[in-house]
Amino acid sequence: MYHNIDKIITPFITGGIIVSGTTYFAEFMDTKMASLFWSSPFTMIPTYYRLWYNKESNMEIALLSLRTAMSLSALFIFFMTHYYATKYLQEHKYAVWYALFIALIVWIIVGYIFYYYIL
Repeated sequence: MYHNIDKIITPFITGGIIVSGTTYFAEFMDTKMASLFWSSPFTMIPTYYRLWYNKESNMEIALLSLRTAMSLSALFIFFMTHYYATKYLQEHKYAVWYALFIALIVWIIVGYIFYYYIL
């Protein structure tokens, strides 16, 4: 029973540290530091460890790295869409939220293409 709880708690704590750390840096330092913290590779260490611990093949773990790197381009498209949509709508009170909605739609479309045709 404890082994199953560990599978839930460890990723939850790791995700909480990443989200709270990024928020802390954005609020109390600057957004450059927050973006660097959020994009740091140490966030993948728990995933690699879990796969290794569960005796996943080294090749499967390597494929995760490759697929993650390729998927980052979809995330890049999301961020650039959000940036340009916010910039375009900047006079509107809810520009950030409208831009987020637009960027999410673009990301869903790009993600679909990646999932079924590229990855």
